[in-house]
Order: sequence, then structure tokens, then C-alpha cells
Amino acid sequence: MTKTSRPRRLRSAIAVLLAASLFVTACGDLTPDSLAYATDETEPTIIRIATPRIAGFEAAIASWEREHPTAEVEISVRNIDDHHRSVLDNAGAGGQFDIVAFDATYGPEVREKPELFVDLTTMGADLDETDFLASRWAEGIGTDGSLIGVPIDIESTALVLRADLVGDEIVGQLREARTWCDVLVAGDAFSDETRKAFLADGDDLLVAILAQTRTSFADDQGNLIDADQAELERAWDLAMIAVGEGPLHGDPCEGTDDVQRIARNLNFDDSLWRSELASDDFAAVFAPWTFRRRISNAAPEKAGNWIAIPLPRTSEGSASSEGGLHLSVLESSENRDLAYDLLLTLTDPIVQELSFADGLGPLPATATFHRNREAEVAPEDFFGTNGVGAIYSATARSRPTALASPQRRIAIESLVEALNSVEGGGQTPLEAWEDAVERISEQLSN
Repeated sequence: MTKTSRPRRLRSAIAVLLAASLFVTACGDLTPDSLAYATDETEPTIIRIATPRIAGFEAAIASWEREHPTAEVEISVRNIDDHHRSVLDNAGAGGQFDIVAFDATYGPEVREKPELFVDLTTMGADLDETDFLASRWAEGIGTDGSLIGVPIDIESTALVLRADLVGDEIVGQLREARTWCDVLVAGDAFSDETRKAFLADGDDLLVAILAQTRTSFADDQGNLIDADQAELERAWDLAMIAVGEGPLHGDPCEGTDDVQRIARNLNFDDSLWRSELASDDFAAVFAPWTFRRRISNAAPEKAGNWIAIPLPRTSEGSASSEGGLHLSVLESSENRDLAYDLLLTLTDPIVQELSFADGLGPLPATATFHRNREAEVAPEDFFGTNGVGAIYSATARSRPTALASPQRRIAIESLVEALNSVEGGGQTPLEAWEDAVERISEQLSN
């Protein structure tokens, strides 16, 4: 447990401030005097945040600004890959940003550069790791043991599908599915009956399978690790079945010999994906929590027809959960006290739960939220059931606890690129697999 002596601000006060911010329009602006703070005629101190996303925490930021009238928050939202490249090589970070967010998918690389970040245990406030899901807290610890980030949310994945298109029998099959083979067989039954794709894309399946574990697949020299390679091979072969190709490394399960192509080759949330979704041209999506809004935005008239179904788990019970943001204070920040104060507000368990906003905001990374099963009662009219939050919460609680190495992301990205080549008809499964293995080796040995 990481704890220091000075008490963290009263959480009830934070909750009151955040709740008050939701009623500013009705009740009038809060004034600095009402918060017992004095104003200053000098230029405001700017606290700059760099992040790949911030949705859900706008009210908390506005409340913090009212509590700190001499400070302003500026947010730079950047593409996830560009953002992390900037953070990792410190390009543009020094002197420009005070707080940076990093996603758990890039966590292994970030944890290897703790010198870029303030060790939050030295900042003098009370941070209790038991407030957070253990898997998420661990992902904010640098390789030197320092606390470089506090989790602000968690991603987990479910299969969301159009129940009206799929029908009760196949919905029942999917609810009973215990293996990925069961999912493929159910999807094939839909595609065979309707002549439509079950899935939007094959690599979504591949990523969902690999999100069940944290194996790294390759060593520092880029050589695939034998024990881990078997897992990669199995995920690849399952994806090959989904895109209408035969498995390369032996049939991963019985009963899929007759499975035809069930997956389209559609890029998530691009114009064609949105058009095909609205036109009922595919039935299911592997959707992380924060991606659900992309579905409702693409086909709002389909509200009530979508449901969520939990995905198969490993024999150890690990679920498909990968992603989620941590907030960190940069070592180069010139305003680290204020930055840390803002970080404490945004990561506070009560603020996370308020930002969840009955299922409209990010899924909290706090242990209490999931332990109290508050997600079960979150209304979700679009998905036609109040149980959608419970499905994602159960998956979050079963997130793999092992920490991966940076080799993991590189291996997965190489495999996804190879799968896209097969889906597009550019390569055979064998050619694409061999090229992926070669790319992994080249990238990791440089």
C-alpha cells in the first residue's frame, strides 16, 4: 500500500463541488468568495494537460477551476499514437505540459521511463492503492518502483450485437458460449442464415482474444517466445477462421470445419463502418466501454435493439480487458503542486463515480465502484437492458493482473497489420504470418 501522512482533501467537499457544477446554469455562477478563495489580478497559472481523451471529466475540471480561481486548465487532445510517441521521447513535453495521460496499452513503454515523471508518493498527500482495482494500480508503477500514474478509468470489452437481427436462438448460443470457437459457430449460423457478416472486422476478434492475457510474445531481440508463440498462433488461427481462411497451426477447436467467412474488413468508426452499421449489414461489434457511444452515434434509430454479451474467458478466469488512462505529473512541470492537486481531484474515487454519470461517462478504475456493483443499475436505454454496465464491470474485475513488456504491443500491432493484409486479399495467411514474425524481429532488434 502506498500512503503518506498528510490527509487527502475531504472527498465530500469534492463531491459537493462537482455536483454544484452540474447546476451552475440553474443556480448562477459560483464565485471565488463563496468558495472562501481570494482572487488575484495577476495572469492565471495555466495547467496544461495532454491526453488522448478526456470525455466525462469536464464538470470535474470546471469545478476545480472554480475552486482555484487563479488557475486555468488547457487540454490538448491528440491521436493516441502521436500522443504516446510525444510522451515517450519527451518531444514537446518539456515545459509545455504539466499533466499527461497514458493509456495502459502503452503502459509497458511508459513504465520504463520513470525519470520523465514525478514520483507521486513524494508529493505529500494520501494515496491509497486499495481505492483502485489492483490490476489498474499496478499499471502505474514505474520499473524503479516509483508511482508515476494514478488510474482514472478502465477499459473492458463485450460483444454488443443487434438482438433483433440475430434472433433469440443465436443470442442464446452466444450467452452460453464458453470458448471463442462457440462464438465463431454462433456467428456462422447467423451469416449462413442471413448471408450477412456477423462481425465488422476480423482484427477486432484477434485483439479481443489477446486482451485476455498479458504475455509479451517476444524477447528483447525480437524472437518469439515458444510458450507465448502458441498463444499467438491460436489467436491467429481463430481470426483466420473468422475471415474465411483455414488455420495454419492446426485446428484450434472442433466444429469449425464448415465455418465460412463471418467478418467484414471494415475500419472501426470510419464512414463505411457507420453506413454499414446503420444499414444492418453486420450484426456484432467487439466494443470496449468507451466505444459504445460510437455505435449509438452511428445508428441512433436502432436504440433498444442492441444488447451486450460477455466474452469467453481463459481457463484462469481472465477476461478481455485492456486499456484505460493514468494521469501523471511531468518532472518538467513548473507547476507541479497545482498539477498534482488537479490530478488528485480527477482520480478521486468519488469524482470517477460521478463522472461515470449513470453509464454515460468512463468506467471508473475504483475498487469501491465495482465492489458495490453500482454499474448494475446504470440505465442504458440504447442497449435495451440495465445489465450492460454489470457485464463490463464483471469483465473489469477480471482484468489480467500480470504486467506485459513493450514487446507485447509491437507483436499485436504487427499481427493486426498482417491480418488486414489477408482480409484485403493482399497476402495468403502463411505469407502474412511469416511477414509478421519477421517484422516483430526487425522492430525489436533495432
